[in-house]
Amino acid sequence: MLLPALELFERYARPPAVWRWLMPVFFVMFHSVSYEMVEWIAALMAAPELGNAYLGTQGDEWDAQKDMALATGGSILAMLLLRLKSALSAPRVKRPDRFQNRGLRVAHGKAETL
Repeated sequence: MLLPALELFERYARPPAVWRWLMPVFFVMFHSVSYEMVEWIAALMAAPELGNAYLGTQGDEWDAQKDMALATGGSILAMLLLRLKSALSAPRVKRPDRFQNRGLRVAHGKAETL
């Protein structure tokens, strides 16, 4: 779900800098929370007295929070790996040496040796 979110944001929203990497994580977090809320509401509507049995928490009252934390952690890890991959595969640009003109002085459009 993370890669399609990343592609959607890059294609249609074009978020700047750090938001390019945060928006897909927020997208996954939103969908994780939404799913847990819909599941909880469905359990309340179907049979309030059997809510925990329907949800399948198996006695763990923090099951929904753990699911959301795992989804968030997985999306953060995936984005970090994608960022590392893009940084390693980016072409290296040779930066100009800022000291290459040492010993030269430009005055009135003419270069003079110091």
